[in-house]
Amino acid sequence: MAAPELRLVPSLPPETKALQHTTQDLPQAVFAGFWIRGAAAVFDWFLGSLISNPMGYFVGQVTATAVLDGHLTADQAEALGSGFTLAFAVTLNLAYLGIMQGILGYTLGKKVFGLRVLNRDLGTPDWKKGILRYGAWVLGSLPLYAGFIWAAFDPKKRAFHDRVAKTSVVYADRFERALQALNQADIQRAQAASPEISDRLAA
Repeated sequence: MAAPELRLVPSLPPETKALQHTTQDLPQAVFAGFWIRGAAAVFDWFLGSLISNPMGYFVGQVTATAVLDGHLTADQAEALGSGFTLAFAVTLNLAYLGIMQGILGYTLGKKVFGLRVLNRDLGTPDWKKGILRYGAWVLGSLPLYAGFIWAAFDPKKRAFHDRVAKTSVVYADRFERALQALNQADIQRAQAASPEISDRLAA
């Protein structure tokens, strides 16, 4: 779901036009912290396991049958099974954590916990940004998950992958209210700067 568009007041002098807001304009309470993001990630992990575990079992049965039938050695079967399982996990994560989150702005876990991902300009990332974010997510998980823990100390609650992709994770309802307040403040400034605009908006 795309972010609501900012209401720009037309025909204003350049110095009084509403600004294009960014995440820097949002109050700190809008940004989702480490623990609730972690809870959403655990939920997503659980959903992923419902798909990956049966797939792993199926691959194990296929490779075991191939060994018993003499088509593969035990080492070959283990290598084939491990390779396929890894490739499947990477593809699933890329599609779910990367592309889907880039297009929609959330995973199912984030949706359940009322979170969404924003670009710096308050819009929803696209699939390319989603892939970049996922790649940074993988890198951030390698040094003992240090990239994730970063979110606990960042003022805007950004993890390593948020910083790389220039995204933020926010509470969806708080963001909507904050955006409405920003837009209303812009309109009030425009009305104060130009009585003509004030009359036109009231009409």
